[in-house]
Formats: sequence, C-alpha cells, structure tokens
Amino acid sequence: MDSLKALENRVASLANHHQKYIRVLHQHLDSLIDFLESSGNLMKVHLWTSSSHIEEEMELIVRLSDDIQTNVRHVSSYYALQFLHMNFRHQDILTLGISSGATIEMVYQQFMMNVGSDFRNLSRAYMKTLLDLYLPDWDRGDFFVCGVGTRADQDDIDVGIVTRDDADITTINQAMRSVTRDMLVYATPLHHYLSEHIGEQLYSTTVSEYQKHLEPEIRDMVIISELIGSRFILGGEELFREFHEKVTSRYYYSPDQDIRYHEGFLRGILGEARAQFLTPLSTDTISPKEEGLRIIKALLAAKKVIYGLEEVNAWDIIGALKAKEPHLSTQYQSLFMTTSFLEILKFQLQIYVTQEESFRLEEITPALRSQLADKMGYQAIGAVSAWDQLIIDYTRAVKEVRKFCEFLVNDTTAHLSSISIFRVMFEREPGRSNEEDGKSESKQPEESVAREFIEAARFFSGTRYWEDILIRLGSDQELQDGFIASLEALDEDIKNQVLGEYTEWAPYSPISLMRLITILLKRQENVLGDTVAVRMSHMFLEKLEDLSYATERLSKIFTRYPQYIHEFLEYLPESDFAYFFRIMNRPVVDENLEEPLSRLRSLCEIHEWSGHYFARFFSRVIASHPEYLNHLTDSHQLHEIALGLLALADVYPLLEDRKRALGEYYDLEFLRIGLGTMRGTDLRTTNSEFTEFCDNYMRKLFDVCTEEARIESAVEPPSTDRFAVLAAGGHAREQAYDDDYDIIALVDTDDEDVIRHATKVMTRMNREILKRGLLPQYRLGEILDGFVNPMSRVIAYLESDDPENFIDLSQLLGSRMIVGSDRMRDTINTQILDRFAISRKREYITRMVTEVRNRQNITGTCDREACNLKEAAGGLRDIEACALMLKAWLGIHEPLTQDLFHKIRREIPEIAADLDTLSASLYYLRTIRDLYRITVAAEDTIDPDYLARVGNIFKQSRRPELSDPERILEQIDTTLNDSMRAIDGVIWFLQESLAPEE
Repeated sequence: MDSLKALENRVASLANHHQKYIRVLHQHLDSLIDFLESSGNLMKVHLWTSSSHIEEEMELIVRLSDDIQTNVRHVSSYYALQFLHMNFRHQDILTLGISSGATIEMVYQQFMMNVGSDFRNLSRAYMKTLLDLYLPDWDRGDFFVCGVGTRADQDDIDVGIVTRDDADITTINQAMRSVTRDMLVYATPLHHYLSEHIGEQLYSTTVSEYQKHLEPEIRDMVIISELIGSRFILGGEELFREFHEKVTSRYYYSPDQDIRYHEGFLRGILGEARAQFLTPLSTDTISPKEEGLRIIKALLAAKKVIYGLEEVNAWDIIGALKAKEPHLSTQYQSLFMTTSFLEILKFQLQIYVTQEESFRLEEITPALRSQLADKMGYQAIGAVSAWDQLIIDYTRAVKEVRKFCEFLVNDTTAHLSSISIFRVMFEREPGRSNEEDGKSESKQPEESVAREFIEAARFFSGTRYWEDILIRLGSDQELQDGFIASLEALDEDIKNQVLGEYTEWAPYSPISLMRLITILLKRQENVLGDTVAVRMSHMFLEKLEDLSYATERLSKIFTRYPQYIHEFLEYLPESDFAYFFRIMNRPVVDENLEEPLSRLRSLCEIHEWSGHYFARFFSRVIASHPEYLNHLTDSHQLHEIALGLLALADVYPLLEDRKRALGEYYDLEFLRIGLGTMRGTDLRTTNSEFTEFCDNYMRKLFDVCTEEARIESAVEPPSTDRFAVLAAGGHAREQAYDDDYDIIALVDTDDEDVIRHATKVMTRMNREILKRGLLPQYRLGEILDGFVNPMSRVIAYLESDDPENFIDLSQLLGSRMIVGSDRMRDTINTQILDRFAISRKREYITRMVTEVRNRQNITGTCDREACNLKEAAGGLRDIEACALMLKAWLGIHEPLTQDLFHKIRREIPEIAADLDTLSASLYYLRTIRDLYRITVAAEDTIDPDYLARVGNIFKQSRRPELSDPERILEQIDTTLNDSMRAIDGVIWFLQESLAPEE
C-alpha cells in the first residue's frame, strides 16, 4: 500500500513511540479496509486524510461487525491513522504560521490550542465508541468522564470518572477497565490518578467518596488541583455540574461559606509552587513542565479560585486575569507568551524525542536539535546555532516564570492574610472575649494562641505555606512573647505533645517550621535553660534526620532561600549542630544539588566554628546582602563584588552613600578573608590581603571625610599635605583580625586652622570606624589631648622626662603610614624615629630589654589553663619588642612585618638561627591567634576547652597532625620556649654589640 508506506516513511522522523501506531496499522488496517470495501463504505471513511467527522466515521466502522474485538481493532486502526494525520497536519500549519510573519508566540499558542482541541475530540470520540461497545445501554446521567490534565498531552490522558452513589458501579468499572486496556494497547493510555487515591474502585469514584475524603481536612493537593482544572469530556453534564457544586466549589472564594477549604487550597498550592522554586535549574537537562509550566498552572489555579473563574486552559485564565487585574496586564502578557513557548517546546520534544517530562541534552542528537529548532522557527545567527538560541530562550523563559510567579505568590499571600481564619486569632486584643470561638470567657493571647493555632492547623494537615502567619509573628515581639508564654505555661506532657504537633510539619513544610523555630530561638536567645525554642529545634532536627530525603530538601531550600537556613543556623544551639552535620554529610542523587549542598555544608561549618567576633561581621554582611550566601565557597567572586563596592565609593554622588559602600566593602572583605582563614589559607596571604583592604578602606574613608569636612566648612579648608595618618599596633605590623585600631594622626604645622580641619576629618573617620565594630585607639592623642597633634607637640613630649613616652616612641617606631605624603614620611623618620630611637639606640634597646625582662618576670611562662599568646614570656609582645630593638640597632624604617626578620637575617648572619626561630614562632603564634579569633573570640588568651575549633581548621587544611587540642597546647609550649631562647640570643648579641669598648 503506497499510502501506508508514505505515512510510515514520514512517521520515521518522529520519536519511537509513534511506531506503536504503525504496528497497529500493519496488524489490523487490511481487515478494516476489507470490511469497508465489502460493505460499500470505503469512500465514506477518511483513511489517508484528516477527517472533520471522526465520531460519525467511528460509529460507521463499528456497525460493520457484530464482534466487539473486531470492532475494537478496526476503530483503533482508524484512531491510529487520524492521530498521525492530526500531528502532521498541525506541524505543517505551524511551519506555515511561522513563515507568515505573525508574532511567533501567538503562532505557538494557536498551534497548542488547535492540537489540544483536536486531540481531545479524537480521544473523546474513541473513548465514547469503546464505551458504546462495552456498555451499549449506559445511562449518561450515571457517571461522567472529565479530563484533569493538559489537553494536548499525548503521553497519557489524565481522567477522572465520577459516578452517582446509586449507579451500577460494578458494570461501569468493568466497562472502564476494558476501555483502559484497549487505550493502553492501541491508543493513548488513560491515567486514573483520582480513583487510584480515592474510594474503593480502581477506575471510578462516587460523589460521596470524594466528600468523605476531602471534607475532614486539606489533604492531597494534586487531587484538589486536578478537580479545579477539570474539563468535561463525556457522560452526564448535569452530574458534572452537581459534582462541582458539592465538591469543587468549596475551594473557590466565597465569604458566605466555610473559608477553610479556600484557605487550605491556597496554602497548599502556594506551598507546591514554592517547592518548585526550590529546584535549581539543571545544567544538563531541560524540563519545561517541571521548571516552568507546573509553577505557572499552580499559581493560575490560585488566582482562578480567588476570582471564581470558569476558564480552564492557562491562556484563557491569563486573559481573564488581565481583565481582573489590569495593572498587571504587561506582566500577564509576558506570562502568556512564555507559557506558549514552554508548552510548544514540551510538545515538540515529546513528538520528536521521547514521551518524557525531562530531556537530557546529551541524548538529543545534533540532527534532532536542528530539526526541533527549525520546527520552532529558529535560524542560526553567525556562530550561534539555532539550537543554542532556543536553549538561551528556554533558560530566559524559566527564569522569567520564576521571577513573576514569585511575585504572584506574594500577591496571593496578601489575599490569604486578609481572609485567613488565623487572622482574628493573632489580632485578638488582650481581654477580648472569644465569641468567634463560641466561648464567652475572657482569654489572654498568652494563655491560648500557640495551642489554639496548632489545633486549628490540623485541618490544614499537609499544606506547606504559612508565610502570612510567619510574617505576622516575626514582626510582633509582643505576639512572640504571648506565643512563647502560652507554650511555656503548659504542663510538661501537654507541652511535649503540642511541640510534637508543630514538628510534624517537618516532612512537608520544613521551611515554615524552620522559620517558626528561628523566630522563637531569636526571641529566647538570652534565656537560659531548656526553652520551648530549644526543645522545638531539637525535636525538629530529630525528625529531619529520620527523613531519607532531608538532605535533598534542605539543599533545594538553600538554592532559593539561603537566608532562611542562615538565620536558623545563626541561633541554633551548638549542641544541635551534630544533627545538622549528619544530615548534610549524606550524599545526594541529583547532581544539580551537589554544588548547593557543598555551599550549605560550608555555611554549617561557618556557623558552628565562628566566634562572636567573626560572626558579628558575617551576620552584618548577610543581613544586608543575603545573596552573598550563594558565593561563600567562591573567594574570587566575593573579592570581585568587594572591588565593585570599593569602586562605588568613587561614583556615588552622596557622601553618605559612599561611606555606606565603603563600610560594606570592609565587611565583605573581612568576611572573605576570614572564610579563607577557616579553610586554611596561609598566614602570609591572610595578612597581606587583610592589610591591603584595611588600607584601601582607610584611604578612601579619609578622602570621603575630607570632602565632607570641606563641604561643611564655611571657608575653604587649609591644605592638608602636611597631614599623616599612621597605623600602629597590629595593623602596622600587617596583622589581621585586631578588634581595635591603633591610630596616630600628625600634622607638620602649628597652624590651628590646619589642626582644626584635620581633627574634623579624624572625628568623622572615627565615627565610621566605630560602625564597623572596631574601637579606634588614640593613645598618643589621649596623652597629648587631641585626635590630631602637631609634630612639635610630639617632639616636646618625647624630649620630656615622662616615663610613658618610651611606650609611645615604640609605637611610633613600629607604625606604618597609610595616609600622607613622602615629605611627611621623611619628616617623621628624621625628626622622630632617627632622633629619638635610632640615634639613641643604646638607650632605647637598654630600656626595651628592661621592659621585656620585667614583663617576663610578671607573666612568666604560659599557663596551660589560660595561655596568653601575646603577654606570655616568648609571646607575640616579646617577639615584637625584639624586632623593634633590631630596627633601632640597624636603623630600619620599615614596619614590623613577617618579612622583616628575613631582611635582618641578611644584615646579621651571626644570629641567623635565632632569627629563623623568631620568624617561625611569630608565624605559628599568629596562626593560632588568628584561628582562635575567627572561631572563638577576639582575645589573646587561649582557653583549651575551645581549641577543638582551631583543630577543625587544621583538619580542613590537611594538617591533621596539628588538629588535636593537646597537640596544639604542646606546640604552643614548645614555640614559646624556643622563642624565649631565641630572644635571649638576640638580646645577648645586642648587648654585646652595644657594650662600650674597654
């Protein structure tokens, strides 16, 4: 048969599942043609072209034989022919439409509408014909068949079959079993999701069974969503309308009926939509349904029940919403076009690739990619292939869907909040009677609200969305106190029962439960003992750990709402981190979740290992920019963002905005470098990068504050080219993580106008530095009574007999200029450092040796119970003093950095071994100090009980030999003893070198 051969050749270009229809034709088409020819009806039935009278022609075919199975095979052959003709016809029309110049999204939409209509007419006629064969005397009023899926979906037909309670249910189900079997074998399979989950029959469900299943509480959102989107196919239309009135209509908004069903559906469907947001976009798979269409249809269903719309398909609902919400007309039009694109892409992938919902890109051959792109009207542009353009459009489409649908979620939440049964509960004033509850006694919120809420929430079992309640609770501390008090007041057994009911949310709504617990933990943060927040947190994590999919769920939450998990971990009791880590250390099956899981593990480590000092910066950064949580494992990206903030400090027109950008730059760089320290970044790298960003911050801040002082002055300020800002202390030594900021501000003039202007600048800088949580220290300024001091006053002070001036001279000798001119640097070197330290090195070194020996006698060796790395004999202060003595002896102006000992080593090879020891000691002690400051506290005294945190960092950096707390303490002891011996050696050398010749 030439016609069949031609059809077969064309089907070869389609996906393999179309071969099913070719096999049906090979097996039964000849018999159908013989029957048509012998009866003289061959010309009355369209075999090789599409028919516009499908139902009539099927009826003619089944009249040709009295044998049911013969008729089934014949009508199935006819179905196969018409199904293939239909798809080819619409593909040809699509090509014509694309070439016509019409808006391509409108062509897509019209294509999908026509395919859906024709496919439903074809499948409806086939089902009706089979029913007529198996149930010849059926009463249309006894049952109806409705479609509950997308009309154009050809992989299966989702149907619901509803019967009257008094119908002959057994006979109906026997007939539907035969219809289902035949459609599986010969045509498009039927999917009976509704009857599989409700009632006792496999194929049908009675009205009363639906009522019994759905009335007690909100349960399966899939069932409710399918009923709301149902479309009549065949059977009793009056029963269909009756079913809507008795079952489906309760979910539509009406103030006159029990609002819980409407509220429950919205909570369920918004939770489903948000769950879809959580799934990250795959890099190797496309899934138009899962990544876009499912979200669209969920939220359109929510809008449909709010406005009581009768429309069924997405395009008609969007059209109705444009009329209802004209202020969103532009957004809805964009959604209309995006829906068209995603629907046709899914359809074409199923036609040409496979009847699945997700498609691995690597499995789509180059030839198929070209064919698909061509069918959808794409053409290559230069080096960019048509397929690449299609994928770019797909990615853009699903991102736009998620962005707008997240807005729709928030918009729908406003409606939900206004109609919720919980609204009255949470807005009740103290002492107000509960007449709405049928109770006359007066009841304070703190006596009722927590328990009352969970009792009312039982009806909503399984719903996932409580955002409106959490927003209300999270913004009202009085309500939080009442909520907590109502829980704390319960008897222990009842309290555990109520808390257990809350933690039953864990499997289906971990986001909501996590946020609720976060609110309570934050409010009870400073309450000692076993609080309800701590207890609920513990119970939640125990439940979560028992869920096999908990790791995947948390990873998905983190991809979309990282701040929720961050806030939860921020207040999580330290004892509960073990639960979280056990969950996080499980593998995930979905490769797309491996990266977010890695970032989530990193976040857990940060929260568990962070000391208060580091956590303060971390929390401040994330509070302003939660999006940075997605870059915690990407130091380069964080640095690029920080550089962008630094650049903004030059371009913002308002000085306040410049200072804000500088503050964010400082905080983010502090966070980035601190994270590096946690992951084992080398001390030299840490100190170098820390010093660089601090200097950048101070120099830019100086410029901004100078400009601010100039603008606020009534007259033009004097020149400040004789003004210098020096970093002293740890910042001068390029030492990271000091919690104070030693500053020396000098001017090389006695002009009061210059001093006044410089003081204004420093006062403004001081305010900004305090905002960063740093304490500016102006020791020299405090002694000389001024933030800024003229050189003449400093020189007079150093010339005086004040015994304290040795400390300030040492601070100046160890300082580093961060703002100022070369002239000021030379002036400071010659008039202060050379004059008072270097030229008087014998006196300076003698005093410093005395200072070191006196301190060592007072502090002694390191106390293992509380070792001060700075003040202990051989500690950081002694090493710094040793370096200052060597600077004075050699006449070095360079600041005291890690590399200084290497330079001195070249100058004094006689004490090379001692200098190497001091360099190594300085490196190790600073490393321990840095790690302790990041993970425990910004202190120099080490508490052995917390050294396990430091040990964790050594494990991270693959130095397990240093990770044991006892081993760390032993190494500290060894280092301090080695340092003391080396200091003794240096002091002996200096004393011998400076001894007067006999």
